[in-house]
Amino acid sequence: LFLTDAIYTFHFPGFHFSYPRFFGNRMAYTAITVLLFATLTGVYFVNVNMRRQVVQTRKSWQLLFLYLVVALLIPFLNAGTGFSYWILATVPLSPILAAGFFYPQKRIFQAMLHWIIFAVYVAIAFF
Repeated sequence: LFLTDAIYTFHFPGFHFSYPRFFGNRMAYTAITVLLFATLTGVYFVNVNMRRQVVQTRKSWQLLFLYLVVALLIPFLNAGTGFSYWILATVPLSPILAAGFFYPQKRIFQAMLHWIIFAVYVAIAFF
């Protein structure tokens, strides 16, 4: 903008505090609930196994948690109402969800969580 002498045409977008609109049905709420349960499971197992990890790994998990908090706040700070703002939360959310499948000692818990997520996906895709 400086080189083209258009610096005064720049408009700073600013912040807009809003509640993002969500038009969901029962299946969407079910999917959100299952993913929230899987996320909380992953957070629990990461925190339980945090003391057994190397310092660098603990710092990486803490940065992922910080990134997740910031990514979850972004849709509330933007004026636009779109799904693209929520996509930013998938990057830190995926290793946390993976920890919910990796850390439990009982394999039946992992299998149940997998098949519940699969059943919700099939129900949403076909109904």
